[in-house]
Amino acid sequence: MIVPLLLCVLLLNYMMIEFLEESRITLQDLKKTFEDFVSGYYYYTDPVSGNYYPMTANSTPPSLG
Repeated sequence: MIVPLLLCVLLLNYMMIEFLEESRITLQDLKKTFEDFVSGYYYYTDPVSGNYYPMTANSTPPSLG
């Protein structure tokens, strides 16, 4: 009874660690986000394709025509 319970706990622990490692934001990502914020750039997300486009703050998104 103890062994299956221990294996289940270890498996859950491994899954949580893998999830946290995949969702971790690196220092380079934070630096790039800060630099883009300071320089006036932001990213437009195309709702159809899901692609990101860098844009200046005063420009308009591309038309989806």
